[in-house]
Amino acid sequence: MGPYGGSSGDWFSDFGSSLYGPISSILIRHGGIIDGIQFIYGDNTEGTFAGGQGGNAETLVLNTDECIHKIRIGMDQGSEYVGQLYFTTNKHTYGPYGMQNTTLWDVEHGGQPLMYVSGRYSSYLNALTFHWKDL
Repeated sequence: MGPYGGSSGDWFSDFGSSLYGPISSILIRHGGIIDGIQFIYGDNTEGTFAGGQGGNAETLVLNTDECIHKIRIGMDQGSEYVGQLYFTTNKHTYGPYGMQNTTLWDVEHGGQPLMYVSGRYSSYLNALTFHWKDL
């Protein structure tokens, strides 16, 4: 579902990385907006690092029985960057990552787990598209 965010920047897809297993952790660099993000799949297969090295780095590590089933994503209309992210799993809600006052959208797919992401990036995270596992 998406894309959520701007249309500029380089395109990426983590489809190939997702073949090695479900999302196990997420590295998020953030300050006022989302500077960069990287999803880790399975035991330690790295997806694309999408964005820049600014902001503070935080790693969200999921338990083996935990999966993401909802994302709250924030951006301002006309903005080229993702401003804020929350991740909701079957156990917890994590976030906010990014501190920009933005309009927030809830993205989910009937409770299905998030399989992988694609999107656009430059020196910041420009946009995300969410790909859900159909059961």
